[in-house]
Amino acid sequence: MSHGHATDAHLEVHDDPEPTQTWVASVVFVLGTVITIAAVAAAYFNIDRSGVEARVVDPAFQELVDLKAAQAALLTSYGTMTTEVDGKPVKKIRIPVAKAMELIVAESATAKTVSAVPAPHIASKNQAPSH
Repeated sequence: MSHGHATDAHLEVHDDPEPTQTWVASVVFVLGTVITIAAVAAAYFNIDRSGVEARVVDPAFQELVDLKAAQAALLTSYGTMTTEVDGKPVKKIRIPVAKAMELIVAESATAKTVSAVPAPHIASKNQAPSH
């Protein structure tokens, strides 16, 4: 029985899509997504790498490298300098750090050897008086 309503109109029947078409469309979509993500990541890292090179290999950092090299040279070389103390010039000698450490070790070894031997006046105080 038809009452003339719009819902009573003939409806088109659609078949389900073929499984093969669904799989092909899905694979194409997934591959396209993966390729797009890989391309964006590659572009990002190329841009990032060029920024790092511009910052790290900057000529302004060469001054810092030169300063550190000059400081290292001062620590490993002999030299003299003059400073003013109480209005009078005083000449100071710079020696390498390694040589200074050797001198300090030798000086402390000598000081320990000398102090290990009791002085005669100390030994006489520790001895019992002889009668």
